[in-house]
Amino acid sequence: VTPQPLAAPPTRLGGSSTSPGVVSLVWTAPATTGGLTITDYIVQYSSNNGASWTTAADGVSTQARATVSVPTGASYVFRVAAIANGVIGQWSLNSLPVSA
Repeated sequence: VTPQPLAAPPTRLGGSSTSPGVVSLVWTAPATTGGLTITDYIVQYSSNNGASWTTAADGVSTQARATVSVPTGASYVFRVAAIANGVIGQWSLNSLPVSA
């Protein structure tokens, strides 16, 4: 059995709250993808500093940016990973704190 290569983590995750409950995120695509084509990114957020994560409904996109809706009145940390060949790659190493 040959292990499937994983995409490296996206880097330079940044963003801000653009209106109550809406967060705009940007990042740099992974440096390597194991030779696979990125077909989507998965964005997750946490209101408890990463103890548990919720996957954002941001649609399917190969663009290194997303706009996500989160419940208002809380602070969140975000992380992102590339999906290549149906496999979730490594998560971004930096979590981004944002209040919504």
